[in-house]
Amino acid sequence: MAERFMPASLQEIWNASNVRGFMMLSLFLQVLLASTAHLRKASTSRFFLFVIWSAYFMADWVATFTFGLISNTQRIDSISPPEVNENLMAFWAAFLLIHLGGPDTITAFSLEDNALWMRHLVGLVAQSSTFFYIFFKTLPDNNLVAPTILIAVAGAIKYGERTRSLYLASMENLKKSTGKLPVTGLEALAGGDFPDKNTGKQAYYFFQIFKGLVVEINPNHAERAQSLELFQRKDAKEAFDLVVTELDLLFELFYTKISSVNSSLGVIVRIITLYSVIGALIFYSLLEKKGFHEVDILITYFLLGGTVALEMTNGMMIIFSNWRGPARWFHYGWYLLQGACFSIPFYIILVVGVLLSVPCGCFELVMQSWSKKLGELSLLSHCIEHCHRGGNKPLKYAHLIYRKPDLVAFSLFSG
Repeated sequence: MAERFMPASLQEIWNASNVRGFMMLSLFLQVLLASTAHLRKASTSRFFLFVIWSAYFMADWVATFTFGLISNTQRIDSISPPEVNENLMAFWAAFLLIHLGGPDTITAFSLEDNALWMRHLVGLVAQSSTFFYIFFKTLPDNNLVAPTILIAVAGAIKYGERTRSLYLASMENLKKSTGKLPVTGLEALAGGDFPDKNTGKQAYYFFQIFKGLVVEINPNHAERAQSLELFQRKDAKEAFDLVVTELDLLFELFYTKISSVNSSLGVIVRIITLYSVIGALIFYSLLEKKGFHEVDILITYFLLGGTVALEMTNGMMIIFSNWRGPARWFHYGWYLLQGACFSIPFYIILVVGVLLSVPCGCFELVMQSWSKKLGELSLLSHCIEHCHRGGNKPLKYAHLIYRKPDLVAFSLFSG
């Protein structure tokens, strides 16, 4: 027999720790993405963006690869018994569905990723089938049926949310969904009924108009006139604060799950997801763990505790998002989401996060909605360069910035 490339000692170490190690790696990547992905808006560091990009692409690969490791250990012709209890591995496989769903703070790294929503839909079907294969292989002797089903429900919901968010943010769907506001809304704005001091509602209103610029759908004359009228009533700071909020709404639409959870149904589904994970934690805590390795028990608690923390963190995204202001359902959903999901644990995590971020100088970065830099084009540098050449573009751009700051910002954002 030919000599194996991998020594027997290393093979034993791999067999004993491969599933355990990759489960912890998958959880670590989810925590890394959830805690750093939203900071892309406030940082232009290439190294920081490279870390997020690496974690984003590795997360899916690690989860898929771990599915293969688990299913491979449950083959009928497997020579040696698995190092981890089969029932526990089926339980862990359900967590991989949650990991494939990803955190709410990042569904896509670039706009092109949204066009791949069909691939994620196929992945949802394929990976769900893999999970059911692993799970049904453990029946009827599986004593972890209840927590496994609860985690699987949460995983299927989160994976479905990610796929739907990618579809809603795709250019094809954006073209279909971009429509004109009714005339009554424009008349209300012209008549002064539109709240002048509520930046969130104003931003959401004009976001619905000018998001069409990304897919080359220009606003009509009436909509442009109303935009000009509003901006002429504002000073420079208020005008650019409004544009920043509009761009933040656009960022969340393209790169996060906010489009899927920004509804009363989305809040209800999010509550189901959180309580499914909490229920699984309770069931597992009360269960007799005879036959489980101590390391596996500890890893499972890490997975459960980490998932609960991530779900609470994802809920914070909804509460503190700029989408909360204009949403009609939010006046009711706020109390439902905050009371049913978070209450005291929510405020504990919030306070601890603030206390930890202040000493390391991260609090200001977390609270920033953007980096205060435009990567596509520096208007000032462009104007100064043409001043030196004797051109007349500085006056052209100055006039454009004054009259249409929202159009300039959206055109720059879309490249």
